[in-house]
Amino acid sequence: MKQRLFKAVFLLFTVAFFALSFCACSKDTVTVPTFDEDGNYTGFSSVSSDYTAEKAEKDGVLVLTDNKPTGKTKPWESFLSKSQKGKDAFVRVASYSGKSVEFDDLYFTDGKYHLFKRDKSGEVTDKGEYKYLVNAEESGLNAYILTDAPDVNAMQAIIQSYLSGKENQKTDYVLLGFTLHL
Repeated sequence: MKQRLFKAVFLLFTVAFFALSFCACSKDTVTVPTFDEDGNYTGFSSVSSDYTAEKAEKDGVLVLTDNKPTGKTKPWESFLSKSQKGKDAFVRVASYSGKSVEFDDLYFTDGKYHLFKRDKSGEVTDKGEYKYLVNAEESGLNAYILTDAPDVNAMQAIIQSYLSGKENQKTDYVLLGFTLHL
């Protein structure tokens, strides 16, 4: 009798453990950048050309229209919170302007930020890895900057990012392709 009870309790705890483990990681799993055999980023392969803002928001994407959030800012806030604590994080930003949309996939893994951009024509650019994500708010700017220098001069970084003609190469600073007016 005791043996049957022990087996039943053991089975119950085993099932509960696996159920809780699955639930805990299924919704909040961090995606790491994926690449094809040629080294091209494949993260945007599931995004169709008719990806609506409504669908994006349902998918947990930060949706911007003319650089202003049109829905919940929770995806961005969650990304900032996790990355500032040193935890792996991912956020996708869909920036709508008129009938066009551009995407930014920002990862924080292994202690670094990595940005991939998909422009309105569908071209994907790897913007590189950076140590810091700096909020330029103290400079009176509503922008985030990726950099390897923690004490970045926000205005200098923004000017350099606009003047830089180095396509597909890592620059000293990257002004994220969006500003947030939260």
